[in-house]
Amino acid sequence: MLKPTKTVAAVLAALFPTSEKAISEKLTQEEFDAFAGEAQETQNRLDAQAQGNEAVANDLTTANASLKEAQDKLTASEAALTKANNDLTAANNKVAELTPRATAWDAHKAALDGANVTGDSTNPKQKAETGLSEKEQASLDKKMELKAKYPGLMADIDVPVQD
Repeated sequence: MLKPTKTVAAVLAALFPTSEKAISEKLTQEEFDAFAGEAQETQNRLDAQAQGNEAVANDLTTANASLKEAQDKLTASEAALTKANNDLTAANNKVAELTPRATAWDAHKAALDGANVTGDSTNPKQKAETGLSEKEQASLDKKMELKAKYPGLMADIDVPVQD
């Protein structure tokens, strides 16, 4: 808050309240000139301080307005983020709900086509096509499964390609 500033005359009146004579009668011309210069310098400082205080008050008002605007934007962004997180959670729940159904559909479609999707060695069409014994087919299936699961570890294992 700005304090009301006093003029030089008010300051002088406060300093010399009981004086019956004018200040100029008590002081020599040099002393009066020095005193008047100091009083003017003091008044200039007071004026500059008042202007500085006004500028600081304006800057504070501007900064508070900018802060309010930023807080409003932050609140809106937080609301949008919360909505996006809720949408993401709903989408993840839907994916979790539909994944088993899609997997079951893929297995059903593969069974209809006669393919072995899961790497299970019980597919009779696959056994008949390879011409391998049950033991060899089981070994081959296990190698293929492990190679698919751990490609870095199984790099040196040669697994024949089945057409």
